[in-house]
Amino acid sequence: MKVIKRLQMKSSPWKNGGGTTTEIAIWPPGALFDVGQFDWRVSHATISRSGPFSKFPGYDRVLCVWQGDGILLNGKLVALDEAVRFSGDNLTEADLVESVVEDLGVICRREFARISIDVVSLAASKKSSITASVGQYVLFVCKGEISIRMNAEYPESRLDQGDALQIEISDRCSIELATKDGAKIVIVEIAKAT
Repeated sequence: MKVIKRLQMKSSPWKNGGGTTTEIAIWPPGALFDVGQFDWRVSHATISRSGPFSKFPGYDRVLCVWQGDGILLNGKLVALDEAVRFSGDNLTEADLVESVVEDLGVICRREFARISIDVVSLAASKKSSITASVGQYVLFVCKGEISIRMNAEYPESRLDQGDALQIEISDRCSIELATKDGAKIVIVEIAKAT
């Protein structure tokens, strides 16, 4: 289990000037994204203007808008808290619906894993739990603060807005989420392809 604080993450501007990307986690650790030597990457992006996404031949992409009015990907609306899957092989045009959009994106080598993304909103003083299967997970806090508790072998973790938690699960377990003032998180599951 690895806590990734917002200040530890690397940000870089897009080549087309339409936004910035902040890398949250990459696999394997120390992999080189820029030269395509990675199995998967989870990142957070700020999209400030319409334009094309970079191609990633051999990779699949999943994108989830967690703040803003949504975007059109090749003319199809991706609304708030909605995830969409698309191929990195093809040119993808992104058009803003209204204002700046914040998203969480995953780029994964097609034969390596299956990706799923869920958005969980917790009201103040509420708890929730998710059942985690075998695989890797990245939990990103979009809004608020959360406490995460798993089984006895892991200490409780507290994450602030912009922080993330990377977990490798070897046996099915429950992940407990709690917040004092309300929170919104994006949960990425990376399940090895069979």
